[in-house]
Amino acid sequence: MRVLQILLAALLIMPLSAKSAGYEGWRFGMTPQQVQLQEIPGPYYALSNGDLGTKSFPFRGQPALTSFYFQDSRLARVMIIIYSGQDVDSIKNALEEAAAQITADTGGLELPETPDDQSASLEQVATAWAAHQASLSEGQRFQVGAFPMPADRKIWASITLLSGGAYMVSLNYAEP
Repeated sequence: MRVLQILLAALLIMPLSAKSAGYEGWRFGMTPQQVQLQEIPGPYYALSNGDLGTKSFPFRGQPALTSFYFQDSRLARVMIIIYSGQDVDSIKNALEEAAAQITADTGGLELPETPDDQSASLEQVATAWAAHQASLSEGQRFQVGAFPMPADRKIWASITLLSGGAYMVSLNYAEP
């Protein structure tokens, strides 16, 4: 009986620790059914790999495609697709929106080129993107992370070169 009480206490404490992190109303560890109970941004649809998506997530005043990735039927990552296309100005604007959101969430930005104890500026992020863009091959990505990275989640933005010369700009929240 004592073992059962300890296990129940641990389960009650668990949501307050690592599982309480996530993005907006979604918390890591939620089941697909629990994710779908969130009224905004519904409706949800199944992705080809069995994960979930929605087309109407409100991100900084605009609707955005959002994917919910599960591992062992538990929410492990939320990916907000801010832009997908070839327009250079839209790619840059989407990167700036993602970087601004990361800064609002954590206070700073990290690039591979910045010293470990310093946050990158939005200008440094834009300059780094401009320098890396021409060297990307299909499937490769440019990334900027949170600084400092929170202990309870990973936050980063990616610009991925897709087939046909299109780019996808995404903002990601994942379990550590």
